Amino acid sequence: MLLETVLLHVGRDNLGWSAAAKTAAGMSLISMLTMEMAQNIVDYHLTGGTVAFDSPGFWVAAVVSMSAGFLTPLPYNYLRLRKYGKASPYYRCGVFDVKFHVIGDALNNIRVIIAALVIRLSAPARYYADPTVSFAIATAILLVCIPLVKNSGKVLM
Repeated sequence: MLLETVLLHVGRDNLGWSAAAKTAAGMSLISMLTMEMAQNIVDYHLTGGTVAFDSPGFWVAAVVSMSAGFLTPLPYNYLRLRKYGKASPYYRCGVFDVKFHVIGDALNNIRVIIAALVIRLSAPARYYADPTVSFAIATAILLVCIPLVKNSGKVLM
């Protein structure tokens, strides 16, 4: 949030410190909290809190909850930026961050499920499943951070 506050103040937006801090807090903190809350509520409502990997309903619930998590913060972010005349959804790093956070959560969950199945079902490969998935998750996080850092730098330039 601190970096986003500085970017909103120093970058193209030229917001005052107070407005920059409020916007950053809203777009980062509130967006992430509402996204996670929407995902959890939809998932719990559709599955009842049970995890059944062999049930197609479980996978449908996962897709629906990810979609709900992606869509939930967008109106708030748009209205917050519109207040300052900066409402382009492609311009803001916060929207980019939320979108890739949802996608990253989904992919990481799938990776962990696959690793758990490998550990459960395969004796020789179980020792390699967890480190391999951990490496894949770390690599994915790094690859998503690179465009975010580039976009943040463009705002400063």
